[in-house]
Amino acid sequence: MKEAITHGDLRFPIQAYTVPFDLPNHWHNEFEFLYMNRGSATYWVDTQPFELAEGECGFASKGQMHSIDYHDESSSEFTALVFNPVLLSGEFDACSFYFQGIADQRILIDHKYAPGTPHGDAVIQGLLQIAELLAEKPFAYEIEIKGLLYGMFAAIFHNGAYHVQYEEHIGNPKNAEKIKRVVNYIYNNFNQKITIEDLAQLLNYSPYYFSRFFKELTGRTPIDYLNRYRIFRASELLRTSEMSISEAAYAVGFDNLSYFIRMFRKYNSCTPSTYRRRGKG
Repeated sequence: MKEAITHGDLRFPIQAYTVPFDLPNHWHNEFEFLYMNRGSATYWVDTQPFELAEGECGFASKGQMHSIDYHDESSSEFTALVFNPVLLSGEFDACSFYFQGIADQRILIDHKYAPGTPHGDAVIQGLLQIAELLAEKPFAYEIEIKGLLYGMFAAIFHNGAYHVQYEEHIGNPKNAEKIKRVVNYIYNNFNQKITIEDLAQLLNYSPYYFSRFFKELTGRTPIDYLNRYRIFRASELLRTSEMSISEAAYAVGFDNLSYFIRMFRKYNSCTPSTYRRRGKG
């Protein structure tokens, strides 16, 4: 699902978020660095999985579909730094070659950064300092943040953590665009009845071929992906509304309460009632 929110404000479009739960597939017009504060996770960028351990960092460019699947949600947390690339260069700025190249995916920078390398240390330390500055907002913090961002990208380029994708290959993640179409349909219709046939028809595939295609590119079967997203939305309702458990189940597309509870336990490792108590505790 494409995000339609503004991160930061128009004058300084950057924001840091701390997220203790799985994040389903989404994409936006901003760059995003993601740092694992605690635990570990599989970080998906388009159709590529990256394993992130505690203390490691991931990156997704403008328009790239990405998600995070914690290995143990109860002990995991990440910080996401989301910012518009216009923060770093204007149309005729000498730096636009680099940042517009990343935004257009003509320049592909690494999606994973680990401590112990010059560029990994620069990215991770820069992200953490920026998150702290955004929280405290000392005088002239905007200047310091832009300086840190420039330093992070300079370290990436200085240490060769990128490659150039030539014109004939641009847009070659056609498969990612197909997955986006399916994911968007799920996000917009999750509370309705959805069948494999419905999803396969979006791509003019047979249900059998579609199921294989989807799992190969996302690591999940279509039904597993749909159920996981429905549970994600139900968890949100249990945290933020007064809906009963059965009301939440039906609101996200389940028509069988026992099956909903079973799926909830599968993805959240606890019952809906326990989850709600923890959220209010």
